[in-house]
Amino acid sequence: MSIRIDTPHQVPASNLDSQSSLDRSNEFSGILTQTQQIQRIELQSFLSRLGTQGKKLSQTLTLRDLKDFRDMVKSFLRSTFGQSRKMQDESSWDSQGRPKVMARIAKIDHALDELGKQLLDQQAKPLEILTKIDEIRGLIVDLFA
Repeated sequence: MSIRIDTPHQVPASNLDSQSSLDRSNEFSGILTQTQQIQRIELQSFLSRLGTQGKKLSQTLTLRDLKDFRDMVKSFLRSTFGQSRKMQDESSWDSQGRPKVMARIAKIDHALDELGKQLLDQQAKPLEILTKIDEIRGLIVDLFA
């Protein structure tokens, strides 16, 4: 006994399908552009607030201002990258040879810890603290570069 399997007949794609596909592609590009603009605006706003908090910290050198600064950075990272911060030991490279975000977030956490140690040290100088604040700001900007 033999079994016969019919192959389905292919219906040629209509111009309407290709046109709707083009429309969807344009719509996606527009949404992607809008999302990138919103991210850029949010990053600029955050960096402005971070700069203000950093200046305040460098002037007062109080533990409360340090906590506010740390919380601001950690909150931004949490909202931006979610719970991916927990995977810090994963070190890999992207297609362009740069380390992935996980390694950079670990660097930011390390820089925040160093900042706390410097502030707690009675010998800490405001210039060193400003340098560390700028380093943290630069690492955050580097995440989006």
